[in-house]
Amino acid sequence: MRSLVLIAGIVSVLLYTAVVSQRGLPAFAAPHETVVQTPSAEGLKPLETGLAATGAKLEEVKLTGWGEVREPGARDRVVAALGARPAEGESRTVSVREQDGHQYVTVQWTLTRKAASHWAVSLRALQKALEQTAHAPSVSVQLGGTTADDHLTDLTDRALGALRATDRQPWSDPRAASVAGRTTHLPPGPFGVNVQVAVRTDPASGITRVWVAWPALMQEY
Repeated sequence: MRSLVLIAGIVSVLLYTAVVSQRGLPAFAAPHETVVQTPSAEGLKPLETGLAATGAKLEEVKLTGWGEVREPGARDRVVAALGARPAEGESRTVSVREQDGHQYVTVQWTLTRKAASHWAVSLRALQKALEQTAHAPSVSVQLGGTTADDHLTDLTDRALGALRATDRQPWSDPRAASVAGRTTHLPPGPFGVNVQVAVRTDPASGITRVWVAWPALMQEY
C-alpha cells in the first residue's frame, strides 16, 4: 500500500505529514509543530543532479512556502514582497489559512519551460518574502521532467545513486515507483529522510514522469 512507504507532501499545504513507513517514520502535524529549516538555493542545486541522472530534462519546478502570521494583511505583504506579476511560464498563488487557531500564509509557485531553469532565483525571492512576513518560514522544492525510459526502479536508483542517498525506503507497482532516502548532498529536513524520487509511466504515450524533491514530494504521483 502506497501510504506505508510514501513520505507524503503537505496536506492542504498546511499539514506537513510524514506517513508511517516500514521503518516507522513519525507523523508530523501542523507547521507550528514541525519547522522545516530554510535551506539556501545553492544547497538544493544537487536536486538537478538527481534528475539529470535519470535522463529526464527539467521541465517544471514547484516551490511551496509557508509560515505562521500574527498580523492582518499578511497576504498583501507577501504579494508586495514578491513583486511583479509572475512571468511567462509561471503561476503563483498566495493565501492565508487558519489551522488550530493559528494563521498561515502559503505560497505555491510553479515554474515551467524556460522559467524552470531559473528556479533558484525564484526560491531566494520566496524565502526573502516569507522571512519579512512570517514566523519560522519553511519551503519545499520539487523538480519534474520526463523521459522515455520505463525502467522505474532503475530510474529511482540512478537518481538516488547520484546523490549517494542511504536509508532508502522503496515502494513500487507496475506503473509507478517512489523511494525516499537520506543524503548529505542536501540539507537535512524534518523527517528521517531528506530526498524523495518518484516516477510514473504512461504506457499509452511511452512517457515516464520523474520527480525529485526536498524534503519530500508535494503531490500524489
